Amino acid sequence: MEEAARVLLVPIFRRHWLWYAWGGRTAAAAVEAGKAAAAAAKPPRDWRQGINLEEKAHLLSQQATSWVQRRLWTEWHKLETAPEGSMRNRGFKMAQAVLAREDPRETFLKNLPAKAGLVEVIYPTAFREKLVRRRLRHVCADSRRRHTTRLMWWVLTLVPQLPLMLTPLPNITVYYTGYRIYSHYRALQGCKALEECLEQLNSKQLRTLRDELLVLQEQTPGLTYPRDEWPARLIRREHRYLDMLERMTRIQRQRELRRLAAEGGEPAAAEEGAQPPPPLLSFTPSYELSELARPQDRLSTPLGDEAAMKIGRLFGQPSMMELVARARKRAVGSMFPSVFPEAGGSGRRAGPASSGGA
Repeated sequence: MEEAARVLLVPIFRRHWLWYAWGGRTAAAAVEAGKAAAAAAKPPRDWRQGINLEEKAHLLSQQATSWVQRRLWTEWHKLETAPEGSMRNRGFKMAQAVLAREDPRETFLKNLPAKAGLVEVIYPTAFREKLVRRRLRHVCADSRRRHTTRLMWWVLTLVPQLPLMLTPLPNITVYYTGYRIYSHYRALQGCKALEECLEQLNSKQLRTLRDELLVLQEQTPGLTYPRDEWPARLIRREHRYLDMLERMTRIQRQRELRRLAAEGGEPAAAEEGAQPPPPLLSFTPSYELSELARPQDRLSTPLGDEAAMKIGRLFGQPSMMELVARARKRAVGSMFPSVFPEAGGSGRRAGPASSGGA
């Protein structure tokens, strides 16, 4: 079964939105799946067993990465269990304070599946689906550049710190650097998976549009499109559109192969007239979310705590409150609650945090 995720769009203040993602499986199911995968996994090969130099280098890098991860998690556990008031305990509290400042968009991307799967985006009815798709594409494009660049810089930062891991000192900088590398890598994986879902949706829309143009051309005698216009190019399946149309077929084939690999079946030839699988990315408007978030009020006041708690209870996500507070702080800083300018230029004082969006 494909890994599924749900994405909740919550307007915070003006153009600032919160994207909140959570998995479709329960925590118990995820733990059981992880245990089953670990039991079925083959023991790692030693780098000396590589056939050629390239394979040996690949196996050696895997072993080094695994060793660094084990060491980081071991040291992090020592920080968590350190006695109150010790240096390790103070370092753990400082690390917790630093991690609490993580960008909510980075947290959103890390909570997405590492591989493209079914994703449902829930958004208020006050927004148009076209706007939500466009903002989601912008998030993917901006996050891909950001996390790729920062991942490279953090890897370069870790290299001179590796000798410190051999010392008995609490190497807090090494732990934090390792976490940032993992965080950016995981966010980049989620970003790539989301981009693949968007590409599949684009290909599906192009294929549907092409079919509609062909039907219209058949039903209207004498109807022709100018050769240099996009309808004629789409019908001719020029190179610009051919790649996008073929991408949907490739993604569908990959989904089928992953499903068959999980079920232990054999790939079968596509049947004539068979229905294509549903798109990976779907958009669902929510009237209840729109009533609680009140996007029209977010133009003048940020989302309040009471409204955020109601939204979290509605979707069974009480932990969303922390991300709302982080996103609100990035949107308005220390001004909440404070004076926010009206559309006409005058200012008024916002109410308490519990009144926004109620």
